[in-house]
Amino acid sequence: MGNAPFTVVLADDESAVRKQVRSLLMEEEGVRLVGEASDGPRAIALIREQRPDVAILDFRLPRLSALHVLAELGTRTLPLILFLAHPAEGGANPFPGSTVGWIAKPVTQDRLHAALIQARTHLSDRLARPSRGLAAPEGRLTVKSGSRVMLVDLDSIVYVASDNNCCRIVTPLRTIPVREPLATLASRLPSQRFVRVNRFAVVNGDAVAALEPKSHGDWIVRLRDGSQHVVSRTRRAEVLQRLRIPT
Repeated sequence: MGNAPFTVVLADDESAVRKQVRSLLMEEEGVRLVGEASDGPRAIALIREQRPDVAILDFRLPRLSALHVLAELGTRTLPLILFLAHPAEGGANPFPGSTVGWIAKPVTQDRLHAALIQARTHLSDRLARPSRGLAAPEGRLTVKSGSRVMLVDLDSIVYVASDNNCCRIVTPLRTIPVREPLATLASRLPSQRFVRVNRFAVVNGDAVAALEPKSHGDWIVRLRDGSQHVVSRTRRAEVLQRLRIPT
């Protein structure tokens, strides 16, 4: 398949299928598996976090189907897609710009190898002709974490919290310690998407699940990861305005 490596994530609700495909991928040259998921929401979080070149998705993922996963991700963060499906389920290409093809179950080395050859060809074409389907620089945040400089996908950030003179970025998959004060990092986040709710936290508006009133004029913002943050009285009006909550 050539020497140019690419990264893969795998999503299937059956652990036996994931184990089998994982084993087969290890036999493929220049392919690196960077994560696995067992349902649709986890697949979305994993793809946003890892930004793989290729995603191998079971067509009938639980909680959110593979098609719903692709729709939720949008074209900006969409990798090349290989669907895992039983022969009767394979067929039309629902996302022509990103769907490479189908791998029929049960997965064999020959079937996987042929699909990965297709993926490598599509990936080479995509890199030769950059499009909006690739990660845009403005969609990522550069931060220093320990001795590493990291590029964090803005879509994956749930919230950023102060930690003394530093801060930590919280995503669905991990917490990233950052050697930068919250105020400084917050100034580098797009204001149309992120809002500071108090002295200690900035939240991603897309991650907000509910906003509830509390005593003394404070509010509680509840995020989709289950965390909650107090909205201070001094920031209440701005938060309500940013989240388009009628007062």
